[in-house]
Amino acid sequence: MLLMTACSKKDNNNNNNTPAVEASFVASGVTDINIERTGTTGLGIMVELKGTTQESVTVAVSGLPSGITCDVSPEGGTPTFTSLLTFKATNAVIGKYLAKITITGKSGAVRQYAFNINVKDFTREADRVAGNYSVTLSCLNPTTVQVVADQYTNNKVIFKGLAQGNDLYALIDSPNHKLTIPSQTYNGSNPFALDGTATYTDNKIEFTLTWNEPGAHHSCNTTLTR
Repeated sequence: MLLMTACSKKDNNNNNNTPAVEASFVASGVTDINIERTGTTGLGIMVELKGTTQESVTVAVSGLPSGITCDVSPEGGTPTFTSLLTFKATNAVIGKYLAKITITGKSGAVRQYAFNINVKDFTREADRVAGNYSVTLSCLNPTTVQVVADQYTNNKVIFKGLAQGNDLYALIDSPNHKLTIPSQTYNGSNPFALDGTATYTDNKIEFTLTWNEPGAHHSCNTTLTR
């Protein structure tokens, strides 16, 4: 879900670099943003004409912390126009980071606006576990698997296609960073059942599963990394 930041940070010329060429444009709507470690949020800024001389300008963002990207659309234009800055975080580190929006005119005039990116921890523990993983050790078939947070249950995640092409769900014990896999039965020409436990970190899930099928009962260890 894309969250839009609506409030504006006051344009303080003392915080902007003094342009070598007098800028005929100014930006409004620049404000600090909050984003979860993995998530998306948006910031809309307006680049307005200041004075009577029009020129084309470009909009760029710098100082982004590791794990965060920003898409600027449009990346430029002739004032007055609005640009949407879409920030995407993927396993970013919690913290407060100073970033900068730079607007550069064709004449060489520059205006810069500083703002903070506040990276917050996950609201739901399921969002910490969710993501795309490689299967590095497995008694199961897939080499990659997508893990999604259940939309109805906060402490539940679904491993898409992990169980021989079937979905496998797990319940999260967040204080201990553990998963419980309740017994799940899969019918078909070769019916089987799976249950077990797992431990997880930000980038790894290690399963110990019990595989039951007619006439057979054995352990199944599986490791997922990203």
